[in-house]
Amino acid sequence: MPNGLEKQLNMQSLCTPPVLDGLWHGLQFFLQQFGLMWLRYKRPEIERPFKVPLYPLPPIVAICGFLYIVSMRVDALMGLMCAGIIGVSGTGIYLFRARRLGEWPFHRRSPESGS
Repeated sequence: MPNGLEKQLNMQSLCTPPVLDGLWHGLQFFLQQFGLMWLRYKRPEIERPFKVPLYPLPPIVAICGFLYIVSMRVDALMGLMCAGIIGVSGTGIYLFRARRLGEWPFHRRSPESGS
């Protein structure tokens, strides 16, 4: 049975760039597909420069494919946990910085702009 140090070293080896490289690319692709669907749901009125053929089938198939590939990886749960920790900490850092600088989603509205 591994002790605490062995578990920590094992997690560090799983969080190295070569191990997470495919996960990062897949996660980026997954989020693009999710963003496409979310934008079309929330902002159906905006003009788009191109159309996705057979929408919403391609994004749904892509999301299902990503989830299948990730679930079939060896140590998939550990890789997702590392990605989640990095994602949550990055989001926290961004929100801290945005609040300090008054940027979105904490932007300061001027009374004369009305927005």
